[in-house]
Amino acid sequence: MAETKKAAVMPEDEAQAENTGSLADLVATIAKLQAENVQLKTKEKELEKPDEKARRLMPPPNLSNEKKVPVNLFLDNDKYSDDVFVGINGRNYLIRRGETVMVPESVAQVLKDSEAQRQASFRFMREKQEEFQKGTNEMRL
Repeated sequence: MAETKKAAVMPEDEAQAENTGSLADLVATIAKLQAENVQLKTKEKELEKPDEKARRLMPPPNLSNEKKVPVNLFLDNDKYSDDVFVGINGRNYLIRRGETVMVPESVAQVLKDSEAQRQASFRFMREKQEEFQKGTNEMRL
């Protein structure tokens, strides 16, 4: 009778088989973690979205109780000819230039702050231009 010989398993072959098994496990674990990550990101995005129904049911802030003050915005035929938009807490105002209009105090404050910022940026630009001009004049000497 012919005897069948079993193939000898070498220690290197066992290690390779073990590594292949652990590699497959590692790939499966990575795939599982990536799927969980996608689910968590989806849940996170859902939590960030405001509840649309609740947002629609919330009344807009009431600025009508606020004291009204007169405002007259500068009008010219160039840069300052368009109406000015102001939005505060969901309330929108479009203010005509060249006419005195009554607006809530908070709207007037926004316009005042905007003008102050415009003037500050104009002064800053003028100072930097003067510094540059002085620097170029000194280089010529």
